[in-house]
Amino acid sequence: MAYGRIVNIEYQSEEDYEIGIKKWIDWFPHNTPAESSRNTIRTGDTTVFFLATYETEKLANEGALAAKKFFDKEGHHIRELIAFHGPVVA
Repeated sequence: MAYGRIVNIEYQSEEDYEIGIKKWIDWFPHNTPAESSRNTIRTGDTTVFFLATYETEKLANEGALAAKKFFDKEGHHIRELIAFHGPVVA
């Protein structure tokens, strides 16, 4: 069953947003499992919404662990991070 992960991030500043999003875009294709779909939506001057759908919960969990490593390393740019996950129902 498909499984989704959503991460909402508020960066410390617009500059932190620019730095953080560039690092993420360069990093994730080489460090996270292949996803069925992925979207990054800028929701404000310092906020972004990441949406990823994986074919299985196992892959989604692997993706979450990989992303955690990135966010732990780049956390000084982030003011707040909220993550959601669950099975895709439609």
